[in-house]
Amino acid sequence: MRARVNGTERELSPGTHIDMLVREFTADTKTVAVALNRAVLPRKEWSTLRVQEGDDIEIIAPFPGG
Repeated sequence: MRARVNGTERELSPGTHIDMLVREFTADTKTVAVALNRAVLPRKEWSTLRVQEGDDIEIIAPFPGG
């Protein structure tokens, strides 16, 4: 299954949940936000929502210095 993650096309396993994908990007999941198809995704939904073919996911983390 293909989805765009932070602007890059990726091949993902079927059944990949958003929280699994976030953990691939960072160990500190408390400081990131996720947008799924341009809509901010509530954290409580990360473990229940599966990535679908063609989804556009942005994993956003703050960084020092603004």
